[in-house]
Parts: sequence; structure tokens; C-alpha cells
Amino acid sequence: MLERLGIKMTKTTKIYAWVLVLALFAGAYTYFSSPSRAEVTQGSDAPIYLYGPDHLINEGDEVSRAFDDAAYASAVGDNVEIPFVCPDNASGASTFISPRGKERDYNAWNAAASFGFPRDSKNLKEVTMTPSANIDTINLSQAAIRSVGGQYSLGIACTKDSGVTILKAWYRYIDVTPATGAWTALPNDDAGEPVDPTLGQGVDGLTLTAPATADWVKNSVYYRVDPRTFSQS
Repeated sequence: MLERLGIKMTKTTKIYAWVLVLALFAGAYTYFSSPSRAEVTQGSDAPIYLYGPDHLINEGDEVSRAFDDAAYASAVGDNVEIPFVCPDNASGASTFISPRGKERDYNAWNAAASFGFPRDSKNLKEVTMTPSANIDTINLSQAAIRSVGGQYSLGIACTKDSGVTILKAWYRYIDVTPATGAWTALPNDDAGEPVDPTLGQGVDGLTLTAPATADWVKNSVYYRVDPRTFSQS
């Protein structure tokens, strides 16, 4: 094509052209996959469901919350009392506001609030998700976040090593309006929904797909599988 336009393509020129094309593709991928352009929350260990001060579910793209309004988090969307469970080796927990993509880097957090566990438990129940409650400034205070607005992650973390090592992190991407501090939360990523480990299993074994011909068919049948030989009956 370029030769027809009178542009001579040497071997070196062709290499440069391909490098340019690849760079353009890489730049486009980086731009469109950036957390700042996300339409859903990405990378959370599991979904977070937000509840209002009345402990009723308070979700939806149209829901705008004041920076100081009481908000609570639950691991499910129909019961505010279902806890987030930290690993056995966690020594503490925090809520946090961070730049998107930096949720697991304590030193990159903007603000946080640490708290302990209930006696003989690693459960975090009805965790406060009010942005202004993150009173410990790390890089940017909650008051400054309210003032300047922007895009952040608001979440909960299980920690150890005096709070600086993040073991688990649950969070939502939020958009904060400058000056007023009003904020909205992006939806959970459906890929983060927990999956029932028994899903697809029958009484006698795994649900497998029976080969009718040389190809697999969509109808599922139950097999009794012998794990020692992988034979079926």
C-alpha cells in the first residue's frame, strides 16, 4: 500500500512501522483498561454491598451519598449482618480510601481507620463505610478528598505487620464530587460473586456432559466417577 503511494519501505522501515503499530495497540489497551475508565469495580476479593443508616440495602447507580452519611458494608445484598471474614493470621483490619489500583499497597493509601477484631473471631460485621470516618491520613486526608473530589477506592482490608501488610481487600470504586463530597459507588464486578462449590454436582458425583457423537452436547447427565481410575458408570 505504501509503495503504491511512492513511499519506499525498507526492511528497517517496516520494523519501525510494526513497532509503532504495537505501541499504538499497547497505548489503547492501557487507556481503555485504566481503573479511571472502569464501569465496574475491579479486583476486589469479593463484592461489597452498601447499606444506609437504617441498615437497609442502599444500592444503585443513581444513589448519591453525603460524605458524612452513615453507610455500612455487608458481604451479601440481603442481610447487613453477614460479615467479611479475615484469614487466621490477620492481626487487624482497616477501612481505607486509596487510588484505584492501589488497594493492596498500604503506603499508597490516602486515608484509613484501623480497628480490632471481636473476641475469638476474625469476622468484620456491619463495617462503617462512611468516607469521613477514615481519619488517619497517610497521603491525602479525608477532608482533602472531600474538597478536591476525584476517583478512589473505598474499602476494607485484613492486615498484619502492624497494619502495613494487606492480606485481603474488599472495596468499591467511588466517584467523589469536589467541594460537596457527595459520592457514588460503581457496581460490583459480577466476576467477583462467590460461587457455590457444590454447583453442578449430583447426588452420585459430578455433573458431566455426555458425548453423543464425536462432539459434546449441551444436555447434562450424572455420572458416578471412580477417582482412582476415572472410570464412570
